[in-house]
Amino acid sequence: MSQHLMKSKQNNCTDKVRGARIVAQEPGSVSVFSPGKVNLYLRVGSVLADSDAPRHQLLTVFQCLSLGETLTIQPLGISGTQSGGDTIQDEGIDAVKTRLESGLGSEKHLDGPGNLVYKTLRLLRETSGVDFPPTQVLVDKKIPIAGGLAGGSADAAGTIVGVNRLYQLGLSQERQLEVAARLGADVPALLLGGNSVGTRFGDILEPLPNGTKRFWILAIASAGLSTPQVFGELDRQRALSGAKLPVLPDSLPKEFLMKFEAPARVFAAELYNELEAAALRLRPELQAVKTAAVQAGALAAIISGSGPTVACLCADALAAAQVYAELQDNPLVKTVIKTTGPDY
Repeated sequence: MSQHLMKSKQNNCTDKVRGARIVAQEPGSVSVFSPGKVNLYLRVGSVLADSDAPRHQLLTVFQCLSLGETLTIQPLGISGTQSGGDTIQDEGIDAVKTRLESGLGSEKHLDGPGNLVYKTLRLLRETSGVDFPPTQVLVDKKIPIAGGLAGGSADAAGTIVGVNRLYQLGLSQERQLEVAARLGADVPALLLGGNSVGTRFGDILEPLPNGTKRFWILAIASAGLSTPQVFGELDRQRALSGAKLPVLPDSLPKEFLMKFEAPARVFAAELYNELEAAALRLRPELQAVKTAAVQAGALAAIISGSGPTVACLCADALAAAQVYAELQDNPLVKTVIKTTGPDY
């Protein structure tokens, strides 16, 4: 049995938690909501060999957000045109069209061969043994691109769930998690939903309690950061320092676990991201955004994942509204988003 599901069965705290899930279904079409995430805690170890490519060892805590993508999935028509009138690019036998929320950037090149949805569709055919029809995926994108919030991973997770339902592939949650793990470190967590601890590459998961609802303000920078770029900068800094590569612990710090379900004012000091220094070296202006968020009333401000989004933890909805208003006028911030976590 997969380690992913074995661990999730040991904890009943996921009873009310939903990750990527079907939100509507009609004959020949399904719609899926798939959440984004913030990393509440992120440690980065050495590079481990993997069947696909070398990747860094991780110890991280994912929190799925109310912010997410909606995917509409259906067989591809002969004309390659969506029922809503959007012409979509055809990559091989499948096609993807992204509609980007206003203020999140350009839609250019989002639907090319590098889009993770294409790889997800190919992998689902391989894993299930079902040669399902050419498929089109329309993504209503609300998660910023290259922002450290797992937008691409959300699309992959949503595609797994939607295609499994649409074509009745019969993949169990365990099998879906196995597919997700081959697509990236964040994808399994977005399938599982709620809060979870990720080990190995972040893909072996153990659920955490739902805990207290957290109020987040996300400050989106004008220019994105690629995940490989930030990990590469971390490796460079470590090589220059001559420091011995860290051996990651098997579990989270006791203080983190003790305060995990505490009010935000108590928990805020436990937020940690080992990639933050690398992201700030590449985008030093983000430090000013972090400072502005705290001055506006945020309890803590941390780079989300590989960045450059600054995730601002607030005490409650009122404090979040105040931080939102202040950051709206910040010249270093392109877009400000309100969200909550965990999503369940």
